[in-house]
Amino acid sequence: MGLYREWFEFRLAYNYFRENSDTGGPKTSLHRSDDIYGGAKVALAEQAGLLPEFTIFPQMRTPTGHKNFTSGEVLPRMNFAYAWMVTKQLEIEANTQVNRRADDGADHYTPRFFKQSISSSISVNG
Repeated sequence: MGLYREWFEFRLAYNYFRENSDTGGPKTSLHRSDDIYGGAKVALAEQAGLLPEFTIFPQMRTPTGHKNFTSGEVLPRMNFAYAWMVTKQLEIEANTQVNRRADDGADHYTPRFFKQSISSSISVNG
């Protein structure tokens, strides 16, 4: 359900991690906060003929977590979602994501990360 209207939704997420390590030596345990995630869902257009339903998801992670779990900087991202209702039982969805993210195993951040996905769902409820 939307916050202000059905077409708008505010999102906020917080995670608290617990990481245990047992590598044959002394056992270690970390209990700390992750970065805070904030974002929104904004439905811009309903399907009109061949034109899809279109929604954007501006989002970001802010460096508020513990030093062992934080990215250390703001990581903005944008998700574009399109959907076509083909029949009452068949919907085709597609997403395009543009993210700034930490590069695993490196000491730097990837300025852009681009990903596309397409999925379909079939309703059995008619």
